[in-house]
Amino acid sequence: MAQRGYRVHAVDWSLAALGRPAIEASRQDLALDFLVADLTRHPLPVERYDVVLCFRYLERSLWPDMERALRPGGALLMETFTEAHRRDHPEFPAAYCLAPEELRRAFPLLKIALYHESRRQGTASLLALRP
Repeated sequence: MAQRGYRVHAVDWSLAALGRPAIEASRQDLALDFLVADLTRHPLPVERYDVVLCFRYLERSLWPDMERALRPGGALLMETFTEAHRRDHPEFPAAYCLAPEELRRAFPLLKIALYHESRRQGTASLLALRP
């Protein structure tokens, strides 16, 4: 996104998780804002973002904040693991896996533009728009 000229805010609770993207952004001379924060304690600002991306992370309590963080016309793109992921990775915590169709119903204020669930890959993907 930053390579295409968008202003990007990268948030993670782990400094280590942001380290590699920060190094790569610096190497490419990209302007990114990095924030180490636990979003369960520091909510996202309301109507601030055109796009919210969330990959391979599941914290259901953040879903209402993610909806509210989008500006009107904004988009949420989310992809994370489903219960099918545990078929090949039984050690993966069940609490971090979506039930079938759960992601489709997770954001009632948004209009679903695209939804896909793959049993083979053990993932669910959502593109939803805020009216």
